[in-house]
Amino acid sequence: MTTRTDDEAATAPSETTRPGSRRQRFALPPILVAALGPIQWGVNPLVVTELTVPGRFILTALCSTLPVGLVMTAATRSLPSGAWWWRYLILSWCNFAISTPLFYYGMQHMPGGIATLLIATQPLFAMLLSLPILGVRPTRAQLCAVAAGIAGVGLVVFKGHARIDLLASALLLFSAMTAALGLVLTKRWSPPVSAIRHNGWQLLLAGLTLLPMTFFLEGFPAHITWRNVLGFAIIGFVSKLLGFAAMFRSVPTIGATSAAILTLLTPTTAFVLGFLFKDETLGAQQWLGVALVVGAVVLAGTGASSRRARR
Repeated sequence: MTTRTDDEAATAPSETTRPGSRRQRFALPPILVAALGPIQWGVNPLVVTELTVPGRFILTALCSTLPVGLVMTAATRSLPSGAWWWRYLILSWCNFAISTPLFYYGMQHMPGGIATLLIATQPLFAMLLSLPILGVRPTRAQLCAVAAGIAGVGLVVFKGHARIDLLASALLLFSAMTAALGLVLTKRWSPPVSAIRHNGWQLLLAGLTLLPMTFFLEGFPAHITWRNVLGFAIIGFVSKLLGFAAMFRSVPTIGATSAAILTLLTPTTAFVLGFLFKDETLGAQQWLGVALVVGAVVLAGTGASSRRARR
């Protein structure tokens, strides 16, 4: 068994990099690949409420990151090189170790509509952070997409007369900001390896960070059922591994702001799944919101395409 560094892995020939390869000929547009991530993340609320351990938001984050990270880093047999050790550590904190448990905490202490609306501010943070870190100004299409998308999410999830928890609100906004920072830094550093390998190291380092946090802040439950294990596996392998890999693969191409706008598909997917599987009702207001979010995604794709065309 041989172990390669990321630099060696980056220079190895790949099926996707060979001109005219079958995978390249039938590849989806980057904006559609990136959209697969937020759509898969929309499954999380249903899985968390139905399958995971109630009230254990750090444990849920731990059990859906560390096992997947261990499996993927062992399977890829490659080590980060040079600056990528500390880059992966920072990215793991932004994308998983900080943003995920704060998101779960906010969802458990706030009405779902308000919590989702606060998380929907992620594209705003991505635009603000892209200017000093990337030197990139948002396009008109992206500005319109953010406005339409947040309005659409508000129409989908907000029902009024909601109780506001100030601490949970602040933590949700911080979660949105750290997740946006993770996307911006992914664009800034442009990982030299496959999205799966890139994601695996982040999940491993995030899990190692969450392990002592779980021990000291929550403790471990007396028993975990197979139902809980199934929930952790779905969140870990489907949402975190495949979902984030789809997003990370596309961020260097479509940009951090367009990628962040696509995260508006997450609450929309969650509510559509609730409509399909939990007998939740979607009225005219909610369907208008869904249409606005879809329009925002189309605008985000237009903005990303126009930016690439100008290069």
